[in-house]
Amino acid sequence: MIDLRISWFWIIMPVITCISFLLIGGLLIFISLPFKSKN
Repeated sequence: MIDLRISWFWIIMPVITCISFLLIGGLLIFISLPFKSKN
């Protein structure tokens, strides 16, 4: 059981970090687009 939990942890953590980085990057691009279009 402990081994399964550790393997799940190592599988899920990179996915969560990748998704969070993509969401943050998308938000930054979405926020910066109107400023670029105004200029």
